[in-house]
Amino acid sequence: MARVAADKRAAYLEARRNQIPAPELGLFSSCGFHVITLQIAHAAGLAKGNLNLYFPNKTSLLEGVIHRYALLPIGQ
Repeated sequence: MARVAADKRAAYLEARRNQIPAPELGLFSSCGFHVITLQIAHAAGLAKGNLNLYFPNKTSLLEGVIHRYALLPIGQ
């Protein structure tokens, strides 16, 4: 990860999460939840360890996908 000032780290991480491309939605459905991390990292052009910087586990990755493609704001 690039060096980022502590007060800007959260914004940087959020921006990088949003840059990870969209194929994860199709991969979740075609590969299944248990084998997905490496395929998503590859599709995003990241090493698996780098993907874990932005999404520390598969659950947070799935939540990120749901949040990205939700039609309604989360919490409604």
